[in-house]
Amino acid sequence: MTRPVVLDIFTDLFATPLLWVLMLVVTLVVVVAVGLRTRGRTTVGPVLLRELRDVRSAIERGRDFEPPSVRSRQEIVTDLFASKLLTIGLLPASATGHIPVSRTPLAQILRQHGLSDDVVDAITQGIRDEATEEDVMAIVEAAAESPGSTLRGQDLERAKQLAVEEWRRTRGMPV
Repeated sequence: MTRPVVLDIFTDLFATPLLWVLMLVVTLVVVVAVGLRTRGRTTVGPVLLRELRDVRSAIERGRDFEPPSVRSRQEIVTDLFASKLLTIGLLPASATGHIPVSRTPLAQILRQHGLSDDVVDAITQGIRDEATEEDVMAIVEAAAESPGSTLRGQDLERAKQLAVEEWRRTRGMPV
């Protein structure tokens, strides 16, 4: 039985090492190109980037969207600090006697009357820096006049009183 000529040509081509190297290079190029192409489409980035991409897509399509959740800088720093304390075998203090600014009675009443956290922080910092009780009360009055504030009447007087008490406490004076 005679072998077909086509089969002889095919076997002669694959018998040369140069052709094997060339086929190997072409195969590698094709595999890398396909891998890069599919990886570009299905990139899994950080969660926040995916959420932002989804928000942008929803906006472009005119749909309602849920803004991505974010943590404040204070929360991030607190978590990092607590985790580092835990890694060295220390427990973070939970009741040190320090009252965070956001939990003081003055901060709570200011927030209840429509002032933002940034404004409340600025007010409490400004109170610490003032020289007299009148200056402290002037800061609270200025805050009450700011847009969005509903601080009026008895609540305004109570906020002034709390501000003066806080000012005295930071100066070590009797309340």
